[in-house]
Amino acid sequence: MPLGSIMPSSKMNMVHYIKYFPKSPALLKSSKRPHFKNKIHTFYLIFCLFYASVKDMKKQLVFIDECGDPGFKSNSSTSFAFAMVIFNSTEDAAKTEELIKLAEKKSRNKPEFKFSKTSHSVKDIFFNTIADAPFYAKVLYVNKLLIEQPALRKEPKKFYNYFLKQLITHTDIQDAIIKLDGDHDATKKELTSYLRSQTHHVIKKIQLEDSKRNSLIQLADMIVGLVCHANSPSVTEDQKKWMNLLHKKVAVWRFK
Repeated sequence: MPLGSIMPSSKMNMVHYIKYFPKSPALLKSSKRPHFKNKIHTFYLIFCLFYASVKDMKKQLVFIDECGDPGFKSNSSTSFAFAMVIFNSTEDAAKTEELIKLAEKKSRNKPEFKFSKTSHSVKDIFFNTIADAPFYAKVLYVNKLLIEQPALRKEPKKFYNYFLKQLITHTDIQDAIIKLDGDHDATKKELTSYLRSQTHHVIKKIQLEDSKRNSLIQLADMIVGLVCHANSPSVTEDQKKWMNLLHKKVAVWRFK
């Protein structure tokens, strides 16, 4: 199972997994033969690891990307959007990764799926291939022409952080592992600290990753790019078709 881009990167901590079980099982105490006791101890540890792996597979995994820019200059975009792609288990995420790899093979697309740079034919293959993948997504679409608050208009960072917080706190997720596109720079570190302080019990962990190495962040990019273009005056018939293809999977929240 190709879990490279969906499992936490930290090393496995044996003590973390054993804590879910009694530290001194009666069975271990009752055994008088050392070799038999060692076998029971080994079995016990294997059982702990198995339990923990099943528990981890049921955790929600969330991948986020955005479209547009948060600024209000003359050359800034007129809209901005975040897409949150959600999986209820690592198994669902792995199945979706396989479908994205299939789309890559069919379209011969390299190095990554990115809505702004991907050709029409590749987009068509991509959306048709992932249409039945086991995920759902929520997109927060902001028409920046409707934003009047001075703080949001003057400070792009506040605009970005505020609307990302709105999306996370208004979506049905709990103790989720969230992955964002980006580097570990000062701005992103500040963002992750802000989100942790503002989204109690919603986020278990926040990780920053390069989208080129994470096909599920690429999925978020393709979805948010599609929604942005589908809500523009220049929307094409193919974009309408792709939105209709995904309408049961993608919920769009138009901020007002």
